[in-house]
Amino acid sequence: MQYEKNKLINKGLTNLAKKVSICDNDAIGYDIISFDDKGNEIHIEVKTNCSNLSYLDFYITDNELQHLKEDENYYIYYLYDIKKNPKYHIINKKMLLEKDFLQPVIYKVSIDVSKK
Repeated sequence: MQYEKNKLINKGLTNLAKKVSICDNDAIGYDIISFDDKGNEIHIEVKTNCSNLSYLDFYITDNELQHLKEDENYYIYYLYDIKKNPKYHIINKKMLLEKDFLQPVIYKVSIDVSKK
């Protein structure tokens, strides 16, 4: 969140930096509301890893995937080596959807056993 605030302050958008916030509702599909340099709201899902790996490997929920597909201003911020020397990588919609980076790995089974 501080990265987003600093980004906006450095661009002279202090009024927008004050509006950067954490989402209280997990069901919304992202963690942080921020703004781009044109004042458009952006939605950020944060993923973290303690390892210092150059290979990004993480899971997203179906809800997060739907937001990624439908929301033009959706980003995933991948934070790694967070305990020693924090680093980040910003992943945008185009990067994930135009390349073959997404792999389905889990399915939900929903059966109403009361119906026969």
